[in-house]
Parts: sequence; structure tokens; C-alpha cells
Amino acid sequence: MYELFESGGKLYIRKGQGRLTQHEIVEITQKLSALGIRQNFNFLASIAMKTEEYIEEITPEDITVYISPDEMEAKVSINVQWAFEFEKVIEKLKNAKVVYGILEQEIKRNIEERNNEFVVACGKPPVNGEDGKIIMHVELPKKNVRELSKEGKVNLYDLDIFRFVKKDQVIAEVVPPTEGIDGMSVTGRVIKAKKGEKAVYILGDNVYLDGNLIKAKTEGVLKFENGKFSVDPILFIPGDVDISIGNINSEVDVYIKGWVRAGFKVISKKNITVEGGVEKDCVLEAGESITVKGGIFGGEKSNISCQKNLYAKFIQDAKINVGGDIYVNEYIMNSDIKCEGSLFLSGERGKLINTELCLKYAAYVKEIVGGKRRVKVEGFSRRELISIIKKLEEEKEKLKKIMVDLSIKIKECVTKLVE
Repeated sequence: MYELFESGGKLYIRKGQGRLTQHEIVEITQKLSALGIRQNFNFLASIAMKTEEYIEEITPEDITVYISPDEMEAKVSINVQWAFEFEKVIEKLKNAKVVYGILEQEIKRNIEERNNEFVVACGKPPVNGEDGKIIMHVELPKKNVRELSKEGKVNLYDLDIFRFVKKDQVIAEVVPPTEGIDGMSVTGRVIKAKKGEKAVYILGDNVYLDGNLIKAKTEGVLKFENGKFSVDPILFIPGDVDISIGNINSEVDVYIKGWVRAGFKVISKKNITVEGGVEKDCVLEAGESITVKGGIFGGEKSNISCQKNLYAKFIQDAKINVGGDIYVNEYIMNSDIKCEGSLFLSGERGKLINTELCLKYAAYVKEIVGGKRRVKVEGFSRRELISIIKKLEEEKEKLKKIMVDLSIKIKECVTKLVE
């Protein structure tokens, strides 16, 4: 025989003489389980083996608090029916040192629904800082990307692989890392946030940092390689202008170590220098001067033009338009040349062969050879020159009169000051 009873908020079991039967042990287990009380083997064995009358006090934890290993969550397990009270749960949390993120409404709801286990508190996880980053203000060219024409053909000439910047132009913005926001565990322990890492970059030649802005010290070609910013005042091509480089349209001087291969264009607002030569059907346009050390082979589609001077070893089968003077070492052959200055064909050979030549001033050549094409030197108009001289003399007289008037006024001012 046995008896289960409650007194003062505690549950007791009273057993008479003799061992408990297996049926009674199962029955006790079921009753305790129904009350939400957990048992273990040692407890049941101790009851079963008692042979004399006694009173066994069962004092299970009415509410058990479980805190996760990272202390970011707390749960409770309510083991007995009379423990379904909000104040009891709060008291247990206080005893367990759960002080942050307590979910009061959730506790009340679960108590009302008689849920045995539920979450009672949640910590605030830290928000790690964001890493710093680089925001480009100049779009970098895409490498090895070739456009398709409307006909579906690959464009081998226009690769657009260079970027040009002006002096003091903003190239990029350096965004600093953020500190992050600390978190808090349910036990009130501060969980430190990880600070973001700084953006990695290197300032190379001709760039500077203005606050958080990376700017160009000079006009030039922007380079960004392995996190390093630099600006080259000259667009340097270490080899040929071919399908690996594509056509060039530059804001600065262009220096080509090799050749300009057939069919390509090199355009610059400043100077163009070619260490090698220029093959047929090429276009070279310069806002200032062009120098071709290896000579120019033209063609039907060729066009060589510059606003200032042209320097070349030789010119053959080319169309030339020059705003200044032309300097050629060896010969000019089968070409059409228009020049706003003079031609200096002064090498050992110095031959002008079957070439139409239109000059503004003078041609210095050793020999003009064959062909029916004409050579025209415009020179200058004497009447125009006399007219210009006359105008300059008139301006000179006007300036003399102004100087005399100013001299008189200065003397008058000095006299008044002395008096």
C-alpha cells in the first residue's frame, strides 16, 4: 500500500510495510509523470526496497531553467502543475541570473496554455562591423571582352582597355570599416562585436588621398593593379598596336614601342610617338605632333594627320595632313600631302617621288623624281603682308599717343602732391 499527498507545496509518498509490487511502481510512475515530475531508476529502486513504514519526501525542481552554452537563450521546464505561475517563473529566472531579454508576454502565454517547456529569454547577438571597401568613381575597363557587331562578328579593333582621368579628378572613394554593435547574453554579459577590416589599397604614382577620396595628381592613364592606384601621364604601349591592344583614343601623349599594325587607329589629343613603323590602312590623328621612327606605309584607307609637326623616316602611299612642318629623312613616295608649314626632306636620299604636295611656305628637297603629280607652294601674299604691317604701324601710333597722355597726367599728380 502507498499514498501520494501534497503538503506545503511539496509532494510526499507514504508507504506501508512490505515491498511495492511491480504494478504499484508502474502506477506511481504514471501518476508522477502526469504531474510533470521526472523520475530516475535510483529513486524508484529506493521506494521498492523499503520494508518498513516511512514517509518519503519528493522535492523535485518545480521549475528548471536551462541556459544555452552561448548564453543567448534561456528555457524553462515546468515540472509540476502548481508551478504554472508567472511570478514563480520570474523568480527562477532571477535565481538563475537571467536578467536580459526576458519574454514576459511569451511566458504568460505559455503558462496559460500549460506548456511544459518554452523559451523565456533571448540574448541580443552582436552585429559585427562591416569591412571597409573601395567604391570606384571611374569605371574600370573589362579585360578580354570583345564586342559583337550587328552581324555577329567579333570586333577585333575596339577593345576600350584604357581609362583616362583629369587632374584632381576623383578616382575612387575609400569607405572606412564600421565598429559594429555589441550584443548581450541573457545573463547580462556583453558580447563584443568584431570590428570591420580596413580596405586594402596602395597609392602609387601621381595619385593622392583627399579625405576619403583618391584623386589624380595629373592628367593621364589610370592603372589599377593588385589594389594599387596610379596615373601615368603617358600612355605607354610596350609592344605593337594590334588585336591585343585595339584602337587607341587617348587624352594624353601616346608612346608605342613597337609598330602600329595594319588597319588600326591611334588618336591622341596630344603627341603620338611610334618607335617602329606604321603599316598600311592605319589612321593616326594627333592634337599636337606625330613621330614615326620606322616610317609610314600608307594605303587606300590610311590617314595621317596632326595639328603640329610630323617626323618620319619615310612616307610611302599615304595621305598626310599636317598643321605644322614635315620632317622626313629618306623619301616620300606615291603620297598626297597637305602641309600648313614647310617640308624638310633633308636625308642623304631626300627624294620626292610621284607625290602631290601642297605647302603653305617652302619645300626643301634634294630631288623631285618622275610622275605627273604637282608640287604647289602657296608662300605668302605681299599685299597681305603690307596690309598687316600697316595695321601694326597704326596700332603703334595709337599706343604712343596713350603713353604721352599718361605721362602728362602723372606729372600733374606729382605736382599736386608736392604743393
